Amino acid sequence: VTLQAGEDDHGKPLGIEYYVKCWVGSNEEDKGHKRSTVQLAIKKLQYAPQSGAGNRLPSSLVSKGFTFSSGKINLEVTLDKEIYYHGEKVGVNLMISN
Repeated sequence: VTLQAGEDDHGKPLGIEYYVKCWVGSNEEDKGHKRSTVQLAIKKLQYAPQSGAGNRLPSSLVSKGFTFSSGKINLEVTLDKEIYYHGEKVGVNLMISN
């Protein structure tokens, strides 16, 4: 559930979005470039109905090929559960295969 913009507002719906970003770098101080960055959007809902067991966990899979060499790098991000409540820590699992 997000707030909708008024008639005079042009842009994305109002609400809260979080992004988990990951990029490849040589060291911890490297800044990620757009071509080497992937992100997973997490949106905040004000109300979420109780869902039955057996639902698939939220996840995203991104594959990027290399320009000057064969092969690709895969990044899979999975949350440890579907619904989080206020104050809970969000557990994110990353799997990188090269």
